[in-house]
Amino acid sequence: MDNLDFEVVTTLTVVRRGIWMPDYELQNGEIVVGTLKRQSIWQPLTEASTPAQSWTFKRIGCFHRKITVRPAGAPTNSALVSRQWNGQADIVFANGKQFYFRKKSFWSTTWQWRTEAGEVLAELRRTFTLTPQVGLTRLSALGTTLPEAPLLCLLGWHLIRIAAGHRRQ
Repeated sequence: MDNLDFEVVTTLTVVRRGIWMPDYELQNGEIVVGTLKRQSIWQPLTEASTPAQSWTFKRIGCFHRKITVRPAGAPTNSALVSRQWNGQADIVFANGKQFYFRKKSFWSTTWQWRTEAGEVLAELRRTFTLTPQVGLTRLSALGTTLPEAPLLCLLGWHLIRIAAGHRRQ
């Protein structure tokens, strides 16, 4: 049993679709609640979407890599993600809100989104199976009410993919 530092309200399954340039789906049972799709192997652009919203994630920079977040079709960024060498990241929204993506512990395959106050919003855990399921997302009560939560969940899996070395994805 996992030692959680928050109460789990919702659990979503993460499923990989495809092999060469796989798409990822967040599922609540049989219902798809979010998707991650790489647009092209030639561009560092990924589309993230839920039934209500869509965004694009674009990796920029060489040594100090950042990711821009834009609502689909918008000309300006709504957030900027700064990644560190160890996979951790900070996201700063245009309105000044900040969230932190951290590994639960050094050897863990679990990552957490936290608020500035340190409250856990979501926990993303990679699983290693031969099935298309690649992970689980667990949301706290705060995570289910926060308007940024769908974006953070999809962005978290995008960051995990990058940290795992899936450069072409």
